[in-house]
Amino acid sequence: MHKTNFFDIDPEKLTKKKGVIVINPPYGKRIGIKKNSPSLYQEIGKKLRKDFKGWRCGIIMPEKHLVDNFNFQNATRSFYHGGLDIFLLTGLI
Repeated sequence: MHKTNFFDIDPEKLTKKKGVIVINPPYGKRIGIKKNSPSLYQEIGKKLRKDFKGWRCGIIMPEKHLVDNFNFQNATRSFYHGGLDIFLLTGLI
């Protein structure tokens, strides 16, 4: 399996077609300090709008208010996973 930092991805080098990107950013124990997550999600939103316009996306997030960082048409669903209530944002960038 190849791991790449999301912020280093250039989708035009991967494909000329629009696609789907699914992101599971660190949260909870993986990120440590809860207050740092809003800035991470702001940066993810900026990167998506800049480089992935026209793509579909799925983003897992620990708190529903983080959806505010993604100003494109989206839907949010909650679900329970690993002892946590988390949210899945899906949409078209």
